[in-house]
Amino acid sequence: MDDKLENLEDFLRSGADEAFKHLDLVDLNIALYRCGGEERDVTPGHEAYSVPGHGVLPYCGIAGFMSVTEPI
Repeated sequence: MDDKLENLEDFLRSGADEAFKHLDLVDLNIALYRCGGEERDVTPGHEAYSVPGHGVLPYCGIAGFMSVTEPI
């Protein structure tokens, strides 16, 4: 089972360096950790995703998604 988990983690990380290499620290922070309040300030009417059966994610960025999938 651990081999499958490692392969999944490798797959999820593949291409990350290429995808993020041109982002500065502000852009990287937005992509990973923008919170619902920050999202509302920039795009009124939008905020963090709400997942049925789970609730509102802590972040709008990738870290919000990962907070739900990591325990799985």
